[in-house]
Amino acid sequence: MGKKELSRGNYHNLGWDGSLTTMCGHGLIANSFAQKMIDRVKEERLTPEKAARYMAKLCVCGAFNTSRAERILHEARMSAPEARIPVTLT
Repeated sequence: MGKKELSRGNYHNLGWDGSLTTMCGHGLIANSFAQKMIDRVKEERLTPEKAARYMAKLCVCGAFNTSRAERILHEARMSAPEARIPVTLT
């Protein structure tokens, strides 16, 4: 998805509304990093708490709300499609 689609507010295709990137007053949370954290939480490679802490480290103004980010990431994990069952060839 290119910048043109993202600039129009077309975040529903990403599975989130972009609120993670707007939590820093200086805009230091990149869309791609937020999406990477969401993907890792959905894949259960990171907990929502740990992902929120990683994102908060990028915010130099200290306005990043980690509890809200944890809630958003937890909701993203719960909305993830069921884990794929591996198919074995016989």
